[in-house]
Amino acid sequence: MTEHAEALERARTALGRTAGRIAAPCDRGGPAAAGVRAGRSRRHVSTLAAAHCAHQVQTAEAAEAAA
Repeated sequence: MTEHAEALERARTALGRTAGRIAAPCDRGGPAAAGVRAGRSRRHVSTLAAAHCAHQVQTAEAAEAAA
């Protein structure tokens, strides 16, 4: 894989994760709106948003256990 292709893939991955973070706090319509803006499907963004929320909970629990 060329350097440019790798950079493009990293950018696409970052864009998807960002769409998930944007959609995470939104209720209805958030994932669909973020998906349209990011060029991703609503289902993909919903999955990313759920993963982002799970990561936040996991991080909070780890911080609480460390305290």
